[in-house]
Amino acid sequence: MIKQCAQCNKTFHIDSNDQDFYKRRAVPDPQLCPACRSQRRLAHRNETMLYSDECDLCHRSIISQYSPDKQFTVYCRDCWWSDRWNPFDYARNYNPNSHFFEQWADFIRSVPLINLLDMKSDNSEYTNCVSNNKNCYLIFTSDYNENCLYSNWLEHCRDCVDSFKLNNSEQAYQCFFGDRIYNSQYLIKCFSATESFYCYDCRNIQNCTLSWNLRNKQYYILNQPYSQIDYYKKLAEFELTTRVGRERIRLQFQQLMQQSAKHHYRNQLGRIENSTGDYVRDIHNCWQCFDIEEADHCRYVNNMIGVKDSMDCEYGGMGEDGYQNVETFPMPRHSMVTYGCYGGNDIYYSHSVMNSKNVFGSSGLKKAQYVIMNKQYSEADYRTVFNAIRTSLIEAGQWGQFFPIETSLFAYNETNAQHWYPLTRQQVEQRGWQYLETDNPAPSSAQRCTNCQRPFKYVAAETSFYEQHHMPAPQQCYQCRYATRRAWHNPQRLWQRQCLCQQTDHGHAERCAEQCDTSYAPDRPEVIYCNDCYQKTVY
Repeated sequence: MIKQCAQCNKTFHIDSNDQDFYKRRAVPDPQLCPACRSQRRLAHRNETMLYSDECDLCHRSIISQYSPDKQFTVYCRDCWWSDRWNPFDYARNYNPNSHFFEQWADFIRSVPLINLLDMKSDNSEYTNCVSNNKNCYLIFTSDYNENCLYSNWLEHCRDCVDSFKLNNSEQAYQCFFGDRIYNSQYLIKCFSATESFYCYDCRNIQNCTLSWNLRNKQYYILNQPYSQIDYYKKLAEFELTTRVGRERIRLQFQQLMQQSAKHHYRNQLGRIENSTGDYVRDIHNCWQCFDIEEADHCRYVNNMIGVKDSMDCEYGGMGEDGYQNVETFPMPRHSMVTYGCYGGNDIYYSHSVMNSKNVFGSSGLKKAQYVIMNKQYSEADYRTVFNAIRTSLIEAGQWGQFFPIETSLFAYNETNAQHWYPLTRQQVEQRGWQYLETDNPAPSSAQRCTNCQRPFKYVAAETSFYEQHHMPAPQQCYQCRYATRRAWHNPQRLWQRQCLCQQTDHGHAERCAEQCDTSYAPDRPEVIYCNDCYQKTVY
């Protein structure tokens, strides 16, 4: 079935597998294309913008994901999880004469909000969407890390700085999509690498620099072998202790990635079966999924781990049978249109509901059951009101749709939507969405970003890191450095392209005829190979 998106007016395809899911969940076909559905969900998630504030209950100073200009009640983590307040005090009756989303927009702004999404972390106040971190600063969507700074999506890392999508690594700087990295810098798509610099798509390497597609190598520069003594002599010529030297090698590295490296059509690890997407690891029967690991039977699911039988979900995991959920870990079973809801089952159109079941349109609940807009019901009455709201949303053509962007608790440019679907202030306001304009007051002595002029500071831990690794301190703020790393990430979109391999010893007479669904757009300069040609080239 071909449909036209109600937001961007582009056509999109709904196949039989999509329809089977919609029938099973008793929801109508979506009115928005996959990209606009993702944009709508992400416009409700602020990952990286933090502000100084005060807890409205205990009045101590806190760091918050909500800017102080927003007239919300915000509690620190300890107060929000405590029994010092009662979420049922904010109960409301559903009004059948008013649209549910209008009621929701007012209701969600009345219930106390938790300042940050942070579980069991120590000395890591400036972090969000995280758990089990220690001595970390400005890391996001990261778990089980220690002494890490300015990074996103780290898992089980130590002493890593300015990195993105990194696992089981130590002393890594400016690394992207890697695992088991040690004492290395500017590695992209590298696994099991030690004391290496500016390498792309390498595995099991030691002391390698400015190289690509290497396997099981040591003392290589520009894909050429050196003796140990000559390697270090050549490495010194790059002048990596200076900004000039680093900028020179960065530009050379970028050119090598585009012109010399061979690129697998998909960024992947582990076993991939009957699936499409990118940045995937150990998945089975997943369709149009990006940044996803250990998943089974999922469609249009992004940035999740350990999820199955789900569709249109972002950021979370360890759950099943979810639809239109964001920031859910563990994701409630059989849930739909939720944000920040952890554990439980049968949760609908709710925000920050924890370990509960049979909840609709509520916020701030813990271990609750049969609740609508924070009002307690009997099971029978809950079903009656639930069905009434569901019927009204079906009649409005909005059952199964995520909360409208207009109801978001954040300005558009504070959210992950701005990361993946950037818009100017004029474009945001033309759509009737919020845009936050921030000024940048700072003492005359403050360091200012050479890119955006935003003031920023160096903390003691990072200064120590730069000194230890004999490298110059960055001149750009964290947000601009993060934007640079995001640019290394391919878009969450696929194009069908033909393999570019023309090596006749790969089993084809001329150019390989294999077609691939890839996140490398047709106008990009990289050389894209199908799986077979890639394997024959690098191994």
